[in-house]
Formats: sequence, C-alpha cells, structure tokens
Amino acid sequence: MRRWRKIHRWAGLFMAGFVVFYCATGLIMNHRVHFDYFLLRDRSTMRVPISDVTHIRAAIEDYAQLTDEQRVPSVMKFKTDGTMELLYGSHGAVTYVIDPSTGNMEKIVKRPNNPLHFLDKLHKAYRTHPVWLYVSDCAALLIIVVVFSGLFMFRYSRRDVVFLLTGITCFLVSLLFA
Repeated sequence: MRRWRKIHRWAGLFMAGFVVFYCATGLIMNHRVHFDYFLLRDRSTMRVPISDVTHIRAAIEDYAQLTDEQRVPSVMKFKTDGTMELLYGSHGAVTYVIDPSTGNMEKIVKRPNNPLHFLDKLHKAYRTHPVWLYVSDCAALLIIVVVFSGLFMFRYSRRDVVFLLTGITCFLVSLLFA
C-alpha cells in the first residue's frame, strides 16, 4: 500500500503541470466565443475597378445546379490544379469537388465519427447544453484546486522535487514542439 502511495504521489507531481495546463486551456476553449475565437482581424479597404460579375455568377450557378443542393454554397474554392470546390454548410459539411477539365464531380459528405466526435464535442463544450459547460468549468477549477492544494499540503523530499521539476520541464519542452 505504501508503494502505491509513492507511485501515486510521484506520478501526480510529474503530471501537475500538464493537468493544470489542460484544465486551464479547457476553460478557455469552453468560452472561446468570448475571446472572438482567438482571431485578430485587421481590416483594410482599397479601391478596385468596377466590373460586371454576372458571367462569374452565371458560371457558379451553372455548377451549383449540378449539385442536389437547394442553397447557395457557403464557400467556393478555386484550386491551383484547376478544380473548384463548392462547400455547403458549416465547415463544408457537404463539399462538391468539380474538375472542369475532366467533367468529374465528387461529392464529399462529412458526418460525425461517434463516439470520438461526441467526446471531442464534450471536451470542447461545443454546442452542448449550458449545464454541461458549467459542470466542465467546475470540474476544471476543482482539478486545479486539487493540484495546487496537493502541492502545498505535503512535505517533499528531494526526489519529489525532482519529479515535479522534471514534469514541468517536460511540459515546457513539449510546448515548444506543439
């Protein structure tokens, strides 16, 4: 029993930095809407020649009619290889890849890969019920409190300090490669 306590203590000391970082970033990710999705937007305006885009609109409508979608594409991508992608829905839930040179059109439908999608959604608290957001925030805060209270609750030997510093060092080094 004593050996398990030591193993638990040393593993906990080694993982303390990782756990606190994981909880803190989880809290931030739960509320990324409030951080404007972590994007800074620099806007600039410039003048361009006035032109008639009806021929471009007509070409896009011609290709859009080939799909079985009843809506306008959310995103249109023109690739360097000459293909065109029409993306429908959030993050291209349905994508049509059109190659005008060969006359081929491929339809790609993204769908959740459960249970992995469900777990990813829960971890990010993305489009989940506000109760889950509150529960996950409370759990993250409690884990941070447990880690820090555990750090100040015990007397440490040199070996304990080595495990703690090694864990923090490994964590900081791994951040460099992230």
